[in-house]
Amino acid sequence: VVVAGFQGINDEGDITTLGRGGSDTTAVALAAKLGCPCHIYTDVEGIYSVDPRLYKNAKKLEAISYEEMMEMASLGAGVMETRAIEIGCKYKIPIYVASSSTQTRGTYIKEMSGVIEEKVITGLSVSDDVLMMTVSNIAFNLENVAIIFEKLAQANVNVDMISQTAPMNGRVNISFTASKDDLFTISEVVKAIKSENQEVEVMIEEDITKVSVVGIGMMNQSGVTGKLFRILANHKIAFRQVTTSEISISYTIDAKDKQKTVLVLATELGL
Repeated sequence: VVVAGFQGINDEGDITTLGRGGSDTTAVALAAKLGCPCHIYTDVEGIYSVDPRLYKNAKKLEAISYEEMMEMASLGAGVMETRAIEIGCKYKIPIYVASSSTQTRGTYIKEMSGVIEEKVITGLSVSDDVLMMTVSNIAFNLENVAIIFEKLAQANVNVDMISQTAPMNGRVNISFTASKDDLFTISEVVKAIKSENQEVEVMIEEDITKVSVVGIGMMNQSGVTGKLFRILANHKIAFRQVTTSEISISYTIDAKDKQKTVLVLATELGL
């Protein structure tokens, strides 16, 4: 059976495309409907702990959990589309990713609950699709802060990492990250903010990279954050923001430090 993976039909009956990763999503959805595993053969040999283009000693994983793969994909790993992994996770469909041109063994994305993880951290994701906007000299009250993020929401800007300074002389600075695809929209929001408050200063930086470590073992392991802070401090790598989830820790850094940061973290963490 041969189907067109990249095309589909919307609610109005119009033929449309499914967007990036549409073929993977279709394949996993069909496997879910048929009740069978899904094998995806592509131009990579499997899932690696780190992008091999950034770290030549990256290890190919024999298996990775749905949760870890979804986290890595959402944080910048481009091997699999998040929607495909979500479907696999929902219907418990094992997904096998391997090369279409070699016989090398690939990687299984599957349920791994109950498995005792030997490694706390499984992989490292990197995203260059990041910009940082800093709004300075805001008169500190909850209304002013809310207005800024309401304007961004109305413009359909998806805000990621957020940080705010402590109030000083009744003023605060707020920084957040978003996708570079939203640069024009954010620039328009900036104009609106400044037109309403001349005292506010706004800066947009594009030379930003987000580096994230991911591992389901972090859920039950203390001290991971401290270890990462120590590694960065020892190598004099400054970060701009940090955020965490149950299974990941992400840092924004200057883009010029990307290669050094990847090398240091991958080496120190045994990835």
